[in-house]
Amino acid sequence: MGQNAEPARRFGAPAPPGPGTDNSPLAVGVDVLHHYRSEVLDALEAHGVRPTPGTPPQLVHEFVSDLYRFELRRLRARQVRGEIPRREYSRHVVALRKRYLLVSLPLRHWTREARESAP
Repeated sequence: MGQNAEPARRFGAPAPPGPGTDNSPLAVGVDVLHHYRSEVLDALEAHGVRPTPGTPPQLVHEFVSDLYRFELRRLRARQVRGEIPRREYSRHVVALRKRYLLVSLPLRHWTREARESAP
């Protein structure tokens, strides 16, 4: 490595976590099975999302969160265009948030241990 390399990398420190590294939650080639809770799978299905056991929960969460933000921006655009009266906008936001409750559920509650029995 040259002089411009990051100091930590120059001295043999491990690479920071990121896609493609062994310590990344999105590591490629790592055979990790995730046992999603049935309630989580049902909630994801409502959004057309069907993760496989090999799909990391963090990746699914980011996708659903992006989908929620997209719908929130779309809702705001409707309000700006006058399709939704300003006094009713918050009601629409609350209804949308209720459809995306999964976004606020911590990832540790998305999966179950392999030894837990399925509900």
